Amino acid sequence: MGLRESLLEERDKLNFLIEKALKDLEVAPEGNVIISFGHGQDYFYLSDTQKHEIVYLKKKKEKALIKALCKKRYAMNVLKAAYEQREIIDRFLCRYDFKAVPEAIKAPRLKEYCKPYLELDDKDSDEEFSIVDYELVAQLRDLCSKILG
Repeated sequence: MGLRESLLEERDKLNFLIEKALKDLEVAPEGNVIISFGHGQDYFYLSDTQKHEIVYLKKKKEKALIKALCKKRYAMNVLKAAYEQREIIDRFLCRYDFKAVPEAIKAPRLKEYCKPYLELDDKDSDEEFSIVDYELVAQLRDLCSKILG
């Protein structure tokens, strides 16, 4: 798998995460959760920006609301990261010319006067070419997948 295919595969994973996060946000309750840690436990507060209020949430009574607000916060964090990474991939794919290096290496007129840095087959000119360490790309992709879920 080439660099382009790896990036497109990663973009598909990001699109999946974005869709999942957007679905969760559609049913999320109003407000945001504030989590405070003290005396060895978490305390939860509902922050309503429209009313400018912060209300303490009791763990036992408001367990469902706490879970829903935490899920909303999680979805918002994932959505932000996924959008940013997808934009980076899109910009790279838009600007990177996968044929520029093979064409420069082949340099038909200069080839007879100097030795090329790499010998490319005819198939290399038709397919994607990259001097990327694909093992490293695979490790980074796996790491990103673990981080993103």
